[in-house]
Amino acid sequence: MQKKMSIMLPVYNMESYVDECLKSLAKQDWDNDVEVIIIDDGSTDASYEICKRYVHKYPYMELYHKENGGVASARNVALKHAQGEYFYWVDPDDYITDDFWEKIRPVLHQDYDFIFFDLIYFSGDRSHPKCFGNKSSIIEKEELISLFCDGVKMASHLHTKIIKKSLWEEIVFPENISLCEDYAVLTYIVPKSQKAFYLHESLYKYRQHAGSICHNISVQDLRNVHKLVNERYLYFKEQGFCVSVAGILFVEYNYSKDIVLCKNISESVEKYQEIYADMLQHLQKNWLVLLQSGFLGKKEKIILCLLIWNMKGILCALFSGWNLLTKVFK
Repeated sequence: MQKKMSIMLPVYNMESYVDECLKSLAKQDWDNDVEVIIIDDGSTDASYEICKRYVHKYPYMELYHKENGGVASARNVALKHAQGEYFYWVDPDDYITDDFWEKIRPVLHQDYDFIFFDLIYFSGDRSHPKCFGNKSSIIEKEELISLFCDGVKMASHLHTKIIKKSLWEEIVFPENISLCEDYAVLTYIVPKSQKAFYLHESLYKYRQHAGSICHNISVQDLRNVHKLVNERYLYFKEQGFCVSVAGILFVEYNYSKDIVLCKNISESVEKYQEIYADMLQHLQKNWLVLLQSGFLGKKEKIILCLLIWNMKGILCALFSGWNLLTKVFK
């Protein structure tokens, strides 16, 4: 009998977190409707042994071990084994809430092909929810496309998306990149969706920590991300959808700011100057589109102006002063 949902978990050297993740999966009352597929991507720590303990205890969990090849390759192996009607992905340093299945199960029986929900960001004892809206609702296709092209209100991560298996046909994760492999596949999955639904429930706990690859982006990673964002815009345009370049500009704004402030980058700032110049030029030509998009608050609008006027010194001084005040009045 086909399972209702396949939950896929790529794991690599996550011994500090994966137990908590698997524990959250084991707490659910799956009623034989779910399979959990764990792909160990050649871990060199205790991750594999931790996963084995859970697989021996819970028959709905399967564990596959492979040589290290990156998260995209692990995801592709998981896709080969998944048999559920719906596919869902969990990251090993995060976990799902105790009421996940209780909230999700009724929605799956409504035959939507694309379901998304809210999440909670947390770091240590601090947490805050990130909600798409204030009530559950059907999302029309044009709106879904627009949301994914903008990438502000709707992030392109997989852990808040449950997607029908049929939308994954002929989809594979690109194994030549180490960041945003989920962004790459969603570009081609989203236009296939005919019936999307937003569930106003915070069901995923997303851990923020310094070891995350998102906080240590290399020059090549940045080039890849920039290329993916542009490719999505062009692909949606080719499919006949009305989309804006504001999403590209928002990405360029954030990375340009980080380069100036030497934040979230893994190499010397000098190495980023070529792509910084390209992004800045695009921002300078199209800044009004971003300013009118509604994506930026007052503080962000000031930062944008400082960027496009190339006032790096003032921008750095502004952030240094802000950080100092934050520490003083903490």
